[in-house]
Amino acid sequence: MSITVYEQTQKEIECAYLEKDKAKIAKETLNVLNFVIIMFINKFEERINKIIFDSDDFQLNEEYLLSEENHQELKQWVNRLSLMEFPINDEEFGKLTIELEQWYYKIGSKNLKIYYNENYLLTPKEAANMLSVSTVTIHKYMKQGLENLETRSHRKIPKHAVLLWKDSKYCILMQRIYHEKKLRNQTPEDRIKEAKHELLDLQLKYGVDTLEQAWKLVDEEKLDISEYYEWETLEDELRELEGKLKGKGIRK
Repeated sequence: MSITVYEQTQKEIECAYLEKDKAKIAKETLNVLNFVIIMFINKFEERINKIIFDSDDFQLNEEYLLSEENHQELKQWVNRLSLMEFPINDEEFGKLTIELEQWYYKIGSKNLKIYYNENYLLTPKEAANMLSVSTVTIHKYMKQGLENLETRSHRKIPKHAVLLWKDSKYCILMQRIYHEKKLRNQTPEDRIKEAKHELLDLQLKYGVDTLEQAWKLVDEEKLDISEYYEWETLEDELRELEGKLKGKGIRK
């Protein structure tokens, strides 16, 4: 993004939010999203094969678009587009990818699919070696939300996903995105039942009932940190889902 385009885009964003103009905000959000996706395709071609999203299922979340959170997201992405220096390492690329996917779903869109080049994907065995765990544990992580793709080969896990799995912020974001994708194929009531079952499995496995008690087990190295993040994500998801159903007057 050139300096001229950057400055003009920033002005348009600020003007749209100052005027609280829904149409302008939606336009600027889609413009920035378009810039970001083009940047990903052009600058990260050694990692990314293609990006696909369903334009027919593209319904913007008006409440989120008008929020200050989206306002700040737009400014942050524009700054990144203008100031980012290339090349960047796999870890920083992964952070951008996860944050893009999270923002994409927040603005109301669905079914974003990022296809990676095969040489950027790891086998479960390679991922296990990087994290010093067994392949059984890696498959468990994949069920918890470790990013992975359905491929015809054994290479399924993006390099950045393994690098960021031990990063608390991005591990949680990966797991949230994973659960949000699952929810799209379930009713909220079904997902609540499933999440409660998953939470109960963790409680029975470690013999504690609360997140605070679980953290003590992490300190004692009796509970894997990724399972603690999964526990935390499940509790957050349950609160959100139950709050939505309560707001709609639906009994669980």
